[in-house]
Amino acid sequence: MDDLEHDADSAGEGRKHDPASARPFLERPLGIVTLIAGVVGIVTGVVTLWFTLSNANGEPQNAGGQSGEVAEFEGVVGHLAESRAILSFLDQHDGEAVYLDVGFPSITGAATDENLLVESVDTADGNQSQEIREISLMTDCGNSDANQNPNPSVHDGCSGVSLRIAQPQHRDAQTFFEHGVPRVKGYFRVDVTGGLYQGLSPIGLTPLTFDEVNAE
Repeated sequence: MDDLEHDADSAGEGRKHDPASARPFLERPLGIVTLIAGVVGIVTGVVTLWFTLSNANGEPQNAGGQSGEVAEFEGVVGHLAESRAILSFLDQHDGEAVYLDVGFPSITGAATDENLLVESVDTADGNQSQEIREISLMTDCGNSDANQNPNPSVHDGCSGVSLRIAQPQHRDAQTFFEHGVPRVKGYFRVDVTGGLYQGLSPIGLTPLTFDEVNAE
């Protein structure tokens, strides 16, 4: 009899130090929390692995290959109200590297356009290319009739901002004409000077290479 009692006590030794094991499952708060944490951990691990494998297969994190750390602005820009979005963006990222893909359909691209400064440069293959050095966007024309002009200038009594693109331009930061529309595309460092000259406040855009951006 003593042996039977001893065996019963031995069989119950594994539960002596865990009284909660005798309770129904839902009455064990620590157990249910641990289970939930484990499930969340597994799901998180699976999602992380999926993104890691996607990037390993060469899928870019952002369209165009730009770094996920770089703010980007893409769209169509014009004068007055149509200039506010990009100018606000550039002001917010003063001193930073950004990615731009912007078209300016209001600006004609003609040699006589007062809001455009273009320069001919020699290319590596011995030809010449037209690079944009400056694009001016009017932000205020007062109460004049220039408000109805799709492409007003400072000579109409307007004031605005001049986007000044520095050199050298390259495949990672370039300006060109697409069906006659001026376009700026690539990585640039923003320099909002805050000055004002002849009705225009300049914003500098310095071309950057992809490697320069990712080295920061």
